[in-house]
Amino acid sequence: MLVGCPQGTATEITETPKNRARNVSLRIWEKLDKDISWTPRCEVDDVLRPALGCNLGKEIFRGRLTIDDQRKAYLDIERPIWLEDQAALIKSVRNPRNILDDGGLPPLLLPAGRGRLQGELENAGQPDEEIRIKVIALELASIRRSWRSRTQAIAKENELVVHLAVDPRAVAIGAGSTRFKITIDIGGEEHLLLEEILQPESRGWQERTISLNRFAGQQGVFQFAAEPAAGVGATLIAPLFGSPVLTAPVADRKPPSVILISIDTLRGDFVGQIRDGRSLTESIDKFGRQGVVFSQAMTTYPSTTASHMSILTGLYPSIHNVIIPGTRVSRKTPIAAEIFAQAGYFTGAVTENAMIARSSGFARGFDFYREEHGTSHQHRLGFIEDTLATATEWIRAHHADPYFFFIHSYQVHSPYFPPPEYDVFTGAPDWLPKPLPAPKLRMLNAYSGEVLYTDAMVGRFLAELEEIGIGDDTVVIITSDHGEEFGVHRTVGHSGLLPESVMHVPLIIRAPNQIPPNRRVDSVVSLVDILPTILELTGQPPLAQSSGTSLMARLNDPALASPRAVYGENRRKTADHISARTDTHRFIRYRRGSRPTAVFATKEDPLEMQELEDPALRSEGEAWIALYESGAKPPTSGDASKTSVPADTAAKLRALGYTD
Repeated sequence: MLVGCPQGTATEITETPKNRARNVSLRIWEKLDKDISWTPRCEVDDVLRPALGCNLGKEIFRGRLTIDDQRKAYLDIERPIWLEDQAALIKSVRNPRNILDDGGLPPLLLPAGRGRLQGELENAGQPDEEIRIKVIALELASIRRSWRSRTQAIAKENELVVHLAVDPRAVAIGAGSTRFKITIDIGGEEHLLLEEILQPESRGWQERTISLNRFAGQQGVFQFAAEPAAGVGATLIAPLFGSPVLTAPVADRKPPSVILISIDTLRGDFVGQIRDGRSLTESIDKFGRQGVVFSQAMTTYPSTTASHMSILTGLYPSIHNVIIPGTRVSRKTPIAAEIFAQAGYFTGAVTENAMIARSSGFARGFDFYREEHGTSHQHRLGFIEDTLATATEWIRAHHADPYFFFIHSYQVHSPYFPPPEYDVFTGAPDWLPKPLPAPKLRMLNAYSGEVLYTDAMVGRFLAELEEIGIGDDTVVIITSDHGEEFGVHRTVGHSGLLPESVMHVPLIIRAPNQIPPNRRVDSVVSLVDILPTILELTGQPPLAQSSGTSLMARLNDPALASPRAVYGENRRKTADHISARTDTHRFIRYRRGSRPTAVFATKEDPLEMQELEDPALRSEGEAWIALYESGAKPPTSGDASKTSVPADTAAKLRALGYTD
């Protein structure tokens, strides 16, 4: 199929055979001819991609406005010099300090010109309300825009894959039809690869795959250009060339792909739990029998943002410091998707809004990052059927390729509204140590229904993966970010204390070519161990900095006791605690007040109802926690002298028998 030009002057647009493995040999947006350290990501129909043409804009005003009786606010501010004689899209954000709700207002078109910037913001709030507002301007063009790559060597069977779109924010203010054109310059001669017009009403990213076989063995410079379809100056345009990459056939054996599934708020002790004669997690139980179950996996922080950043970086929150949305992980810290992208993997993710915010860096490294949006960033209802449908579609398109795909669902998170056919529990489970008030019991039962429903959807998804044929070389992980408390410890939710009900999470890994079925490891592990383990399973180099270790060694001796503690913390003003968890005990230091370190025997008292008064155990716990607070990596080999552990702490651990 030839696009936009006479026969023979453009390269064929092709479809890659579904059974042919391809990797990403070059991400073009990282290799432009200008010194650009990163390419912004733009969202089209809830899918975020790094895109040439993506414009995040510049802040031009921050202040307060008063709403009139027509619910309008009026802007009247100085036009920045850089916007003189330049059209722009004006984006206004209410309550810019509120990281959970950006309160976006309808965009405005700022015509080219000079003088003051004036405009009406409709439906800005309630009459006489005073609002805080931030105004961002994004330049728009009515002329040709273009981007050039650095010189690239073209190999046999290279293909160019790109996703075309018009920025929907500009469409909302009247952007017109756009002509997209991609060429390659070979030795000063320009060759047309693609020419296509997108109408403003075009929805979503339009994927195009272009064969480069005719240029094999040569070097060329790619140019991506766009202009108004009706001619220069006819209308405004906002073109996006999303995720432009070169692909190539996998040279040898395809490396293992990875599917990482996080079910938000799923308690570890609810996996395999029997209620009214049925397992809450029949599908996940079956999945567990196909690989290894880590029965004592612990989170690092009782919140979605911090714990998921630990999963994706292998670092404790005290190191990555991403605790809430709005805080950003350091660009020097590698994230899982970046590591796999650099290894030539295709990378994708689907999340359910809220706390896994792109502003924190979660979207880094992903070619495809979809957010299933709720009504606001505080929206917590799950969309697991939509989420897994998106994952299935993406994996089906890439199943022959090496890929890393991350799935996150809020389905189990409060508020609990399971479908009626799963909302079947009414009595109290037999594991409760004491009666719960009726409202809390109702919450627990509705939560159980959400777990039952989510398990059914996960089971259907896993069956679809088998139907697709993902193969025995695909690594699949099921885990969670934290659990949930229903009043046994006086609190409800997961934002307060650090009990086992909140800190214990499921962790199951299936890798048929590398992990035998029906394995169980009972020693304590952490979410920070997930990334190091995935890297070993896929043959990638280990992390230069990691709080965790690969768990593969545990599989050789599942009964081996852990030579370390794992950690969790909470930094809220009302709950400022650190937890150290060994195979047999949990230790909690309360950083406010004079309360001594708490000690619980987790084997004999899994719900942690009875605090132990044991000076020797308390001393042990304080030593473990001091190790965490020192910033040192906990010892994993039995030799504290090989870590940067303070001398007094190392001596105490040796005295307690935890190191040699």
